[in-house]
Amino acid sequence: MKKLVLTSLIFIFSLTSPSLAKSEVYHLLRLKNGGELVTPRYWVENSQLFFFYAGGIVGIEKQSVDRVEKREIERTVYRDATSVNAGKKPLPPSPAKAEKSPAPGK
Repeated sequence: MKKLVLTSLIFIFSLTSPSLAKSEVYHLLRLKNGGELVTPRYWVENSQLFFFYAGGIVGIEKQSVDRVEKREIERTVYRDATSVNAGKKPLPPSPAKAEKSPAPGK
């Protein structure tokens, strides 16, 4: 029984802990002056909006924020070109372009 309770507590803690659960979203803070700030997390206390920025915590007036947009992180997958073209005809070589270097000044 103790093992079940301990396992359940560890599971719940891992779901609620921001340091252990990796987030796939970020927030774009759009300011009224046209500026934009990107942060993984923000929160509001009284008339201040706090967020993580440049290795620290920053607070600004809520009135200076136009809106907050939630965005997802776009993952780019790179593949080896040889594995993508496996079994297909190779691409023809690109034509060589001869460029003349400018004549040295006389």
